[in-house]
Amino acid sequence: MKTIIYKFIKALGFTLLKTKYMPSGISIERDIADTDDLTSIKTGFDVGANKGMMSLYFKGIFPEATIWSFEPISDTYDLLNANTKSFSNINRFKLGFAEIPGTVRVYLQKDHGLNSINESVNKPDPKFESKYEDIELDTINAFAQKNSIQNIDLLKTDAEGLDLKIIKGADELIKAGKIRYILAEVGFSEDNLRNTFFEELRLYLYSHGYKVRGFYDQSNFGNLPYMTCANVLFVLQGKEKNKAL
Repeated sequence: MKTIIYKFIKALGFTLLKTKYMPSGISIERDIADTDDLTSIKTGFDVGANKGMMSLYFKGIFPEATIWSFEPISDTYDLLNANTKSFSNINRFKLGFAEIPGTVRVYLQKDHGLNSINESVNKPDPKFESKYEDIELDTINAFAQKNSIQNIDLLKTDAEGLDLKIIKGADELIKAGKIRYILAEVGFSEDNLRNTFFEELRLYLYSHGYKVRGFYDQSNFGNLPYMTCANVLFVLQGKEKNKAL
């Protein structure tokens, strides 16, 4: 019977995996639950929240968490607000993060998911009438201090190549061991200007006691014969674990 079920599922175009033997990188929920109680995740930051899909996902898998969602572009923030406003444990802010605070001009793209202050891609789009918006930036350090946030259990960034700068803006919390998990979008080639170079991010976080837990949403964008980008989850290690690994 088991063989018949597997064949039937395969014929439908699906693969069935036993949770017990599931490799890392399939499910963030499962990978965190493998070593941590999901109810221990109390504070989650969704930086570059876009329409709020990841905020809603985090709300669903971390039942005790308050999610802080950040999206600096007005039209996209309106979508975030509409999608999440009915949930009291999701706090929304029209705000971006960087290594230093300030105000910066963003040239809007027709695909709002591509909006970025990354100088390599932040250029006027004639197809979108070269529209722009001036947005407010803060650092995670300063925001956490102003809002009496002592710990961030999960920090997620999706910033079109600026993830490392955003994370460096949380260096005080990182050095104090106050951020447990960091989930960031990365690329694997130095000539990929739209994604944060994985090796630079890994070296920075490794120097502060983090190791890779898993890769997710792996892509060969553009149908290239190699992996171009993915989301990577880092987890803070205890000193005793660092000695052993």
